[in-house]
Amino acid sequence: MREKPSLSQPHWVSSVNQNYYQFINGGYEIIDGKIHVNIYKVVPAAQEMMKEIIRVQLNNTLEDAEAYVNRYFNYISEQEEIRKKY
Repeated sequence: MREKPSLSQPHWVSSVNQNYYQFINGGYEIIDGKIHVNIYKVVPAAQEMMKEIIRVQLNNTLEDAEAYVNRYFNYISEQEEIRKKY
């Protein structure tokens, strides 16, 4: 990927959302330019994210889906650092 992701790129939306969720919940962090995965936090964070996704799907409203996407579509500096390397 050469440019920054946008909401018009569905395949990148889920990637940005998942990575952002892990960063804010301590599953991922960047130390000395390397991605570190905290095995004690990454699985519980993924489980909580999945619960939220299932809740949104069960509610079956466009407003809930948009709110979910907008809440976690936050392209932070850590993700930019990763993008520049790859």
